[in-house]
Amino acid sequence: IGERIFNKVNVGRSASGDNVGRSVAKALIWRLIAFLNTATISGLVAGSAGIGASIASFDAIFKTALMVGYDQMWNKIDWGRELENVDGDGI
Repeated sequence: IGERIFNKVNVGRSASGDNVGRSVAKALIWRLIAFLNTATISGLVAGSAGIGASIASFDAIFKTALMVGYDQMWNKIDWGRELENVDGDGI
């Protein structure tokens, strides 16, 4: 769902792909959802909300950096690229 929404918005997009700021925004939005999931599950398993939050924090920092790098790597590959509304009004 998130990727479909981001495909409708042109901020940070060009014909060559997403800029780093857009990749960071996408990563942070996704990581917020993933943080809540990880904190909840790991907190339940560990029996401590603090431990769950610590695990989720480390996970979020590491995986956000990983996702930005991954997204930028895909910008260099034309395979399957279909940009919607690149020259449109930004929505």
